[in-house]
Amino acid sequence: MMVINCKKVDESMELFILDEIDTGERVAIEAHLSVCPACREKEEDYRCAISLIREHRGDGVQSFDFNRNMQMAIDTEIDKVSRRLRFKQTFAAISSVAACLIVGLVLWNNFFSPSAKKAVLVSSADVEVWQYSNVQSISDEFVIRDGSMYVLDSGRISAVNVESGKTKWYADIEDCSQITADGSNVYCVVNGGQNQFDLVAMDSANGEMLWRYAQECFSPLESGFEPTILEDGRICWVIDSTVHLLQASNGKVLWTYSIPEENLLSSAVVKGDSLYVSGSEGLYCLDVGTGEETWRLAYSIEMDKKTKPLLAISETHLYTSLGLSANKGILLSIGISDRKV
Repeated sequence: MMVINCKKVDESMELFILDEIDTGERVAIEAHLSVCPACREKEEDYRCAISLIREHRGDGVQSFDFNRNMQMAIDTEIDKVSRRLRFKQTFAAISSVAACLIVGLVLWNNFFSPSAKKAVLVSSADVEVWQYSNVQSISDEFVIRDGSMYVLDSGRISAVNVESGKTKWYADIEDCSQITADGSNVYCVVNGGQNQFDLVAMDSANGEMLWRYAQECFSPLESGFEPTILEDGRICWVIDSTVHLLQASNGKVLWTYSIPEENLLSSAVVKGDSLYVSGSEGLYCLDVGTGEETWRLAYSIEMDKKTKPLLAISETHLYTSLGLSANKGILLSIGISDRKV
């Protein structure tokens, strides 16, 4: 029978517990554990860490790819540290892996699992995380700003302390979507009914409504009307084919600009003194201060007028995604300085 020492047992402990070693090595480790109290104590610690990982996987049904990728990442990290470090370092690293798994599953359950409870604290090793579930938010419907997370809970905004998971306030306004926030306010789009949508500002400290800007809209809500916050205390809201620039503190209208030949415009992106929006007919650059059109770039391809364009910006280029016919799309990269596609 193979004979091994404490160092070899220490290096192989997690593989032994996970039943990832061959029969001969397993028998040798079991024989060593039967006569070595120190290694038996280490075995108990390892089993405790792995038990914590399994205990906090949650009851929600995750996808096969999610579980597989998470497990592969965990196994890789455990394998790395187990081969390089002594026991105390290894156990601390495994505890960190356990915490990462729990955080990952909390995020999964928060935004994808249909069954969960609200504000549940979970402790693992040296890490405490929290879970706020039964939330209907998607990626563009929750935001973290200045220590608070704002999420959609049954169509209403809830402000949650990111450190403790405690609810700070729960807004009275219903049918909210498209959340964004700055240092003072939280903004969202509210379905006002009968082709009306409102841009609403709330006080980030208590959730009280500060102002409400209503507009008629004949485009489906699912196309999205995400507001864009400017760094100088202004907010831009594009709805249908009109761009609205408001004072963020009080909702005062600074200017509006309509492009009649367009049906749906993208949300705005801003760089310096220029504000850009994309439509099915072309790309438009407006002066942030006045709302006047600086230039436009007409597209040479016929785009789908029923698909809302998407627009993003880098230091040198604008990127717009547009719909074509037959459920196809196109992504254009356009130089900001030379306006070349």
